[in-house]
Amino acid sequence: MLDGVYRRGEFYLRWMQRISSLGFGTRIGRFLTRFAVVPFGGSYVTVVFAHHVWEWISVVSQPPADADMLTATAHHGHHPTSPTVVLVLGCSCCV
Repeated sequence: MLDGVYRRGEFYLRWMQRISSLGFGTRIGRFLTRFAVVPFGGSYVTVVFAHHVWEWISVVSQPPADADMLTATAHHGHHPTSPTVVLVLGCSCCV
């Protein structure tokens, strides 16, 4: 090994750098990351997290019941991760 001689990194390090450069190394990638992936992905993750916490709290606070009854009440109602909810939260993050 000589000092100052460039040596390429291993394959498993290079492919991660190439893939991440698509999101940060180009103008289109930076734009999509900044205004699409982070706000809407973050809003989706936040809504799913809140939904799971709410389900956990509601199941913990219920008295013990029949297993069929719990599964029937857990799948009742509309799912909060509808595209409308994610779109509204994502747009509010972009402002």
